[in-house]
Amino acid sequence: MLARGAVTSTPRRIARRIAAGALVLAASAAAAQDIDPGPVQIEVQRLSKRVYMLSGLGGNMALLTGSEGAVLVDSEYPSLAPKIQAAIAALTSRPVRFLINTHAHYDHWGANAAFGRGGTVIIAQANTRRRLSGPQVIALFGTHTPAASAEALPTVTFAETMTLYLDGERIELAHARAHTDGDALVYFREANVVHAGDVLIVGSYPFIDESAGGSIDGMIDATAALIARTHPRTRFIPGHGPLASYDFVVAYHDMLSRVRARVADIIRASATTAEVVAARPTREFDAQFLGTLMKSPDVWVERVDADLRRAGVAAAGTGAQPR
Repeated sequence: MLARGAVTSTPRRIARRIAAGALVLAASAAAAQDIDPGPVQIEVQRLSKRVYMLSGLGGNMALLTGSEGAVLVDSEYPSLAPKIQAAIAALTSRPVRFLINTHAHYDHWGANAAFGRGGTVIIAQANTRRRLSGPQVIALFGTHTPAASAEALPTVTFAETMTLYLDGERIELAHARAHTDGDALVYFREANVVHAGDVLIVGSYPFIDESAGGSIDGMIDATAALIARTHPRTRFIPGHGPLASYDFVVAYHDMLSRVRARVADIIRASATTAEVVAARPTREFDAQFLGTLMKSPDVWVERVDADLRRAGVAAAGTGAQPR
């Protein structure tokens, strides 16, 4: 079942969406810069009887439909709100009762106000509401986002876990400190679908926002939790990129863990950042994970290096001091 004006995903569209989405994330996703909605189509992929993946240009969305109302996960950009609402209306006549934000980056909550004004209850982890309540800066990209309007702010927050029950579907929300300090992992238990937000990105090494409390160790812990709470038949909606499999999440977690361990070992040998980069700790992963967001593996290695030095990993077992 497709929304009017929506299209199904093809390999070419998927590749284009990965490239465009990563570019937007890197250049303007968190800068409160809206986009021209003209050429953007909302792609709809049915994952179960009532759960869908919706994709435009910002973060991927999930939609649950049912007689008790709809649940939307993330909301893209404000200029895309009419197209998103039209896509939803083609799938269900029921209103969107709940909107869940996976984290505080603009390409995932920009259209919140369009739903909040209509009476949708917006839900997020408490740290996400705190960040949306004031201006935000992403140091890596030099982007600035003003505080969200009252209509865009989450009105319900949770600390560690929360569960919603609608039409026989159990939706479990779990807090992770990974991509940011307010990530929400969203499990649709009956449908066996997970929306992982930007804890999971397909088509690129991830962006970890240290400005918002993210860390490599948090990413490793969060992906381990995804694996522990799911099974090989689970499907994963990433923050960006096409639908992911359980095996991909396992490989993604392995990449994070092994790169982290290698970088830490090199740092403990009193290496400089340049020496860490020159050691090429990502070499066998680049073919699968290097993408538009991280055009060079050096950028990803430098981010991991900086995060571990900031965390003081160099002090463990060597007497070396972080630098």
